Amino acid sequence: MNNKNKGYTVQVRDGSYIVQVIFQNIHETRHFDDETEADLYGRNTVWAIQKGQYVKNDPAVPTLIEALDTYIELEIMPKKPAKSTLKGYAQNRRDLERLFGNLPITKITKNQYKRAMNTYGETHILSGVRKLRGIIRNCISTVQDDGIELADFTSRFTLKAQKQSKPPEKKVERRAEKVSLLLNYLRRHLGDHGAFELIFYIIIRCGAREHEIYGLTWDDLLEGTAEFNYTRAYSIHDKDYSKGKARYAKRKIKFPKSDLKILRKWKIEQKRLYRSYQRVNTRNLIFGHPKWKHDYPSSYNALNKCFREILEKLEIDTDLTVYACRHIYATMTYKDNRDKKKAISIGMGQLQISTFERVYLALSDEEENELNAYLDSL
Repeated sequence: MNNKNKGYTVQVRDGSYIVQVIFQNIHETRHFDDETEADLYGRNTVWAIQKGQYVKNDPAVPTLIEALDTYIELEIMPKKPAKSTLKGYAQNRRDLERLFGNLPITKITKNQYKRAMNTYGETHILSGVRKLRGIIRNCISTVQDDGIELADFTSRFTLKAQKQSKPPEKKVERRAEKVSLLLNYLRRHLGDHGAFELIFYIIIRCGAREHEIYGLTWDDLLEGTAEFNYTRAYSIHDKDYSKGKARYAKRKIKFPKSDLKILRKWKIEQKRLYRSYQRVNTRNLIFGHPKWKHDYPSSYNALNKCFREILEKLEIDTDLTVYACRHIYATMTYKDNRDKKKAISIGMGQLQISTFERVYLALSDEEENELNAYLDSL
């Protein structure tokens, strides 16, 4: 891409996009993995030069990007993060570069920060804006640890976001209007699409997260009880185990004893399937299926696609994800145990009871009355 007349050029070399800015006696070269980002950086830099806002990077003072790289190196990498975590930081890095460019962190003013965060809030939900603010604060702390004097320019500013977050899996799982219909369907069709139906069914019955379910083995099913001994999560993306999400994540995951029959029946069917495919369930996964390349679903999208197809057959809202199953469990369990919010929260692996109340129990009086009336009729 040649934009010499615009003050910059973008060239491809060894799979990398090199943007070279040559404008008003200023020369700068940067490398990018994406052509669009390289072009955007070139345009923004030329614009900053024209407006007199361009600041040559001072090697002694890091930019936000460099501070973030240092933070990741010193604080994140020693914890051996999952690939998905690193992907998230890579996106944050791109966002910071787009918003603040090569401006040294000590040159960022409070007003510049406000403008940048307001711009970011135009296309992101509030929780995403708050997350980026937290990352910027980590960068500030990292720079301060190096002895560089820097005031916290993020303080005393109310974050805003124009994009609305999705309501917490509302209506269907809140009112549980078709819970029994969904459960009955899943019982009748266990094994139709690998172990998808069984995964959906068990999450509804025990409230576990999807990644907590995938890695469970038959050894984790405590003999003679209706409990899973959950100690680690399994990431479909990373193809590996990882630590649980929160302090209460390692726990006994309980489910109704009546479902033991379903699991025993599935265990017999699973062995038959593996023999017919001439494969071995080497990891002894409860939800493993021989038709899947790695014994578990190929992606979260495949899981959600199957779930939406089932909802469509049952004429239930199809914009829900598998996570709705966890909401269904929370709603139904709380209905019968209103005085045990803390126990339910810990049982679901929630670190803070306030999170359980905010996410799962935010019902209006009318919705709560409808929920109670329906659940009483089941």
